[in-house]
Amino acid sequence: MVIYDISDDRLRYAVASLLRRFGLCRIQRSAFAGVLSGAGRVELEAALRRLLRGRSGYNVQIFLITPGAFEGRVVLSEGYSLGGEGGEDVFV
Repeated sequence: MVIYDISDDRLRYAVASLLRRFGLCRIQRSAFAGVLSGAGRVELEAALRRLLRGRSGYNVQIFLITPGAFEGRVVLSEGYSLGGEGGEDVFV
């Protein structure tokens, strides 16, 4: 799971686009989750570091969550659809 708080609109969009390219799905406006191999996680971290290098005004955190813990989560949601058009989660 990757969560972020980024003040710059362009950088925030670039981070979201990068996370989608790695196959992660948006679970909240500034949170993405998905399954990556160990090498995939290392590659994602490196790509994020390159993207963020020299920038300011951001906080990006990567959490490693076991599949069982993710499957066991409790989702209380209204106005949200998991797996919208094109596999992207959407707010409705």
